[in-house]
Amino acid sequence: LRMGFCSAVALLIASLIIFPAYYSLGFGKSTFTDPTFDVLSKFDLLDLLGMFFFHSYHTVRPEGLPILYAGLLSFLLIPFYFLSKRISLRERLASALIVFFLLLSFSVKALDLVWHGFQEPNWLNYRYSFMLIFLLCVMAAKAFDALAQAKRSLPIAVGVGVSCLILFLQFFDYEYLDDFAGVYPNLALTVAYAALLYGMLAERERVRRITKRALTALVTFELFVGLLLNLIHLDIDVTVSSRPSYRSYADKWQSVVDFIERTDSDPFYRVETPDHWMTNDPYSLGYYGISGSTSTLNASVIDFLYRIGYSARAHWVQYCAPHPVADSLIGVRYLFVDPSHTRKIPALYEKIYADSERAVYYNPYALPLAFPVSSKINDLTLVEPKDDAEETKDYYGYGQPISNLNVMLRYMLGEDETLGVSVPISAKEKRTNVDFHLVSTNHRLYVKKDKTKEASITYTLSSDGEHEIYAHFPTLYPRSCYYSVNGVFGGWLLSGTGDGFVNLGVLPEGTVEFKITIANDNHDVYLAETDYHFFYLDEERFAEVFGTLSDGGLEIDCFREDYLSGKLTATPDRTTVFTTIPYDAGWNVTVDGESVEIYKTMDALLAFDVTPGEHEIEMRYLPRTYLHGFTLSAVGTAAFLLMIGGEFVLRRRKGNGLPENLNTENEE
Repeated sequence: LRMGFCSAVALLIASLIIFPAYYSLGFGKSTFTDPTFDVLSKFDLLDLLGMFFFHSYHTVRPEGLPILYAGLLSFLLIPFYFLSKRISLRERLASALIVFFLLLSFSVKALDLVWHGFQEPNWLNYRYSFMLIFLLCVMAAKAFDALAQAKRSLPIAVGVGVSCLILFLQFFDYEYLDDFAGVYPNLALTVAYAALLYGMLAERERVRRITKRALTALVTFELFVGLLLNLIHLDIDVTVSSRPSYRSYADKWQSVVDFIERTDSDPFYRVETPDHWMTNDPYSLGYYGISGSTSTLNASVIDFLYRIGYSARAHWVQYCAPHPVADSLIGVRYLFVDPSHTRKIPALYEKIYADSERAVYYNPYALPLAFPVSSKINDLTLVEPKDDAEETKDYYGYGQPISNLNVMLRYMLGEDETLGVSVPISAKEKRTNVDFHLVSTNHRLYVKKDKTKEASITYTLSSDGEHEIYAHFPTLYPRSCYYSVNGVFGGWLLSGTGDGFVNLGVLPEGTVEFKITIANDNHDVYLAETDYHFFYLDEERFAEVFGTLSDGGLEIDCFREDYLSGKLTATPDRTTVFTTIPYDAGWNVTVDGESVEIYKTMDALLAFDVTPGEHEIEMRYLPRTYLHGFTLSAVGTAAFLLMIGGEFVLRRRKGNGLPENLNTENEE
């Protein structure tokens, strides 16, 4: 009962963290995987024994075993704990049950999923294993306190038993317990600890004092070396980037980010680059971008960005190539690139800075963070509605981002016909040494026939010699290829995390051959099934459409992460305020001082309605779950203080401020 009460108080105090975390999981992490709760054994319990020993690193990948190493001394003291008469039988039985239940939780899949919030962890398995480590340390500490009552032969017996166990594990040749670096050091440590524990039971005080110091030195040495070895194995397992590579990238581009900040007085704008060091470069360099990888994912926003042409999957988004329509819609105002790369930058972008290593481009058509559009945008969805959906919207989900963007612009302006900003170009497909299949995920699968020969897919199209031509090959399964245009090597395609978006520039009038050559160990390539892969940008129509959308857009006066204010002007035919802020019920929007209802548009973004005319807009972010969590934390803190105060009063009444059991032990 006491443990239950204290646990309840602890949960109340932690509510400030727990409630927002739970709320955050609702944006997609709670449905990140679709696990089955089968009562199956993930491994044999015997496999775990080696994980309690020194230098027993397995892997943090999905197939890894739990990390259980708590110092070899803790492991050796467990038999002392269970054999100690000083520790009550009830406590020892309860400890044994908890240890057994935790070990069972590691092994049984259904129990393990419960511990992980009913989701399979993405690497770093068995994240609750620290609970067993903590319990083992507590048990070992209690056994150490009661060591004086142990028989002098017990350290020798435990040392022999653990040594036999180590040799037994060596027989099974576990990969995570190497002979030279694992078995022999553990045998040496076991013998040393057994000898020191034996010395702790010596009759002479001087021997016990020297033994304590030696024991302290050995524990410190073991844990320090164990930590270093663990870090080395983690580096090999996960491959952590070197500091020089990080610093060289950061030092190169930080001055560019600072230059943009000095030259643009607006409180908010978006910046991006196709020359990434890592996906989370915006966090590193301190600019607002769309790239990012995080476990606290927003699934609907990631899906939306994928549907309009960006590389986005699962828990990450990465900007891989400039895309004038998508960039302008999302508000990417600046682009910084490495001039040594051969990629083409859209002609609409203006170069505002350049040196031998860096270049900065300005997108004059980037839309503000919020702008008025036709209410017709709320009739559009790019996500296929469920069969039992109550609302019916116009569904456009052809898998081709260019089509999706064209339709979005049409609905934003309330037009009945496609605006023709991006104009499709028909192309004929020719396959060489390639088998073709349609797969269930709306993808086309191209597989090499003869793996010893070149395999390619060639598209033949026409150029008018006036417009920039773009190619786009969206896919959920990137496989490295390279492309050439009219026989000239163009670069790599679908490599790494990147989707296949390529700016071919203004090509000479006439026939164009775009050739994709399969160049990966799988000898195949997946391409999303679309009506076309090539299009040109109608610059005049583009400028007209984005000029109209930017009229009356939000002029921000003040911007913080949780607050912004500014002015916006709506027209009678455009009274829906479309924002490129992810929808979150925690936003509170006021128009001219009066609160208005917010809602989700395009299945991902925040929107609200206004009347025609000029308006003062204020937006504040404060989720109710945070307020609820704060209230409960305050209640829990008050309960904790009252509990401490009550305990203090009770002890003072007993005379000396110490619990009764401690008085008894001191007297003994």
